[in-house]
Amino acid sequence: MSSPMSAKHIHRVGIVGGGNMASTIFKVLLDTDYPVTLWARRPEKVAELEKKLLGRLKRRAKRGGTAGEKAAERLKSVHITADFEQLAGSDVILENVAEDHEIKAEVFRRLDGLVDADTILTTNTSSLCPSALATHVSHPERFAGLHFFQPVSVLNMVELIRAKETRSELMETLKGFVDTLGLRPILVNKELPTFLVNRICVTYYHEGARLVGEGHWLPQDIDRLGRRWFATGPCETNDYVGLDISVQSERSLDTSWGYAHVYETNHRASLPFPDIFGLMVADRRFGLKSGKGFYRYEGGQAIPDDDYIRDVRQKCADYHRFPAYDEETVSRRLLCTVLLEAAIALELEIGSEDDIEFSTKLVLGMEKGPFETIRAFGVDRVRSWLADLHEKYGQRDFVPRGILAA
Repeated sequence: MSSPMSAKHIHRVGIVGGGNMASTIFKVLLDTDYPVTLWARRPEKVAELEKKLLGRLKRRAKRGGTAGEKAAERLKSVHITADFEQLAGSDVILENVAEDHEIKAEVFRRLDGLVDADTILTTNTSSLCPSALATHVSHPERFAGLHFFQPVSVLNMVELIRAKETRSELMETLKGFVDTLGLRPILVNKELPTFLVNRICVTYYHEGARLVGEGHWLPQDIDRLGRRWFATGPCETNDYVGLDISVQSERSLDTSWGYAHVYETNHRASLPFPDIFGLMVADRRFGLKSGKGFYRYEGGQAIPDDDYIRDVRQKCADYHRFPAYDEETVSRRLLCTVLLEAAIALELEIGSEDDIEFSTKLVLGMEKGPFETIRAFGVDRVRSWLADLHEKYGQRDFVPRGILAA
């Protein structure tokens, strides 16, 4: 075996997992020159993935000619297998199994006894603590978070999350690797719950859910007001992502990070989780995939389900805790929760202004990024909106921070 963290370039890539994200990353790598091995646990899953991911390449190889020869040559360097041992020899491992600490930990314990001591190990996670996962390997200095977003064809970026013991040169190596995939590296300089992109964007989705739970506005009203600033409304986006995923991610914060750490470091992101999510998941309303969420879905079309919403929100802790206020106030509340969270992320030096601007515009579909929006309206004006919101919704903590502070 090589000595721990000796100089190493990435030549061979291993992917762990047989789900949608692992498949997506494998397809991205097919368009590169990297030899790549994808491991899936079940042999029947391997057969399915080979048909799905390699079918077109195999058909091209059979046609012959220059393109066929290139396809045949590429097929020699890409493998899908149920044999875990074939991951040996990888220079970097991209783990993509279920978002569960114990499941991921078992994968890394197996890898630790298989790959070289300087093989880079990465976890694709949106909610678990990379440093906690790194405790399961013998050389945590070669461990980092590598968080891909779906769909990769649209959200063409990757968060690079530095764990407590990650070496600086490893982060540079991963940055170069992500560049070669044609994706933008988003550097997360501090390992805090929800990292950088979700920290900012999820506050918008949660704020919309809280507004529903407060009992004065229906999802279609909130989405309409949210679309003044963003490409989609928060409730329809919650349905698309999956309410069960949101609940699972919240529970991961508890088990992987510990709530004390969340509240200590996350400020507004540690606001009480919208309890309407739990109520709706208990009713098996997971969103688009189950046919019911904040909306009902027929033929893929969202249909308001006002009777259900009126009933479930009466069970929420915040029901009628605040007055209804007007549309302008609600619209500004949705915008300002993003602007303020971006300002806090920059203040805490979690990421750079450029990365925050790029990722937030991309995910939320903003015409201008949060800082460009602040400059367009003027800091004083945004600060006055926050003061008004804090007076009306004190519990929601709209106190100006960072560049928005007085």
